[in-house]
Amino acid sequence: DRERGVEDRTFLISAARTVTTPSGDQPNYNRMGAWAFLNITANPGGVETLTAELQVKDPVSGTYLTITAFPAVAIATNAAYVYYVHPGNVETLAVANFEVEQLSVPRIFRWRIVHSAGGSWTYSLGGGML
Repeated sequence: DRERGVEDRTFLISAARTVTTPSGDQPNYNRMGAWAFLNITANPGGVETLTAELQVKDPVSGTYLTITAFPAVAIATNAAYVYYVHPGNVETLAVANFEVEQLSVPRIFRWRIVHSAGGSWTYSLGGGML
């Protein structure tokens, strides 16, 4: 809903994945923050982990660099996690599957979900711009 300052996006559709998966490039048109909702609906058990990262893209070389990584999640049941990035926020530790980072969102960025091993996870990553 752009008129109200929020722009919803689908970063990764729900699918089974066994390897680290980045979203596509995300343009940031004059927004300062972003949020993501990692919805895990199937997992390989509690030994393997997923880590959500926010990456900036160098417009010259096309190289990506991780500017923040949220704590790894290792679960034996399905769960959802919310990640919130905005320069006006007060940073928090993960509480009830919610964490805040005090950062601006770059002009071109992507989310990346890092897998610790080759087990099958099913998840989606939705969210938006603030």
